[in-house]
Amino acid sequence: MTMTDDSPKGPDALADLKIEAFLPALFNLITAGLNGRFLERLRPYGVTVQRWRVLMVLMSRGPRNIGELVQLTLVPQSALSRLIDQMERHELVRRRSSATDSRVVEVELTDHGRSIFWQLAPAAISHADEIVIGFSEAEKQQLHALLRRVLANLDARALALYSNEDA
Repeated sequence: MTMTDDSPKGPDALADLKIEAFLPALFNLITAGLNGRFLERLRPYGVTVQRWRVLMVLMSRGPRNIGELVQLTLVPQSALSRLIDQMERHELVRRRSSATDSRVVEVELTDHGRSIFWQLAPAAISHADEIVIGFSEAEKQQLHALLRRVLANLDARALALYSNEDA
């Protein structure tokens, strides 16, 4: 099907769908670039981007159940379960019963997991800084605010999770 002058949005609609102007494509390119570069920094430590996400969440938020980790890491549950199994074998995390509800299993960092986190933290900070080189502080804050708005448009629950530092 081709877009014609009588299409619902008119002849200018095609301009919105050119790859260089299509925001979802730009976000995809950014994500792929970020993950690829970061993986290069993580690889010497035997850590993947997904493992880093789990380490970062557990370090900043403390023990979490699998459902919370799915939401906070954006890793699908089936993949996350395998990932936690691997991380447990590498002694980065351990599963334990929740302190508040023994029916709930939580994942927590081990001492080794915390050590790996702190070894990787400088690389993570450098990675985050490099992607905004040349941005003023005001531009960084504006970018952050705009990305939060995009996230809210996609999923208000995800925004709430990332906005609540004490969650």
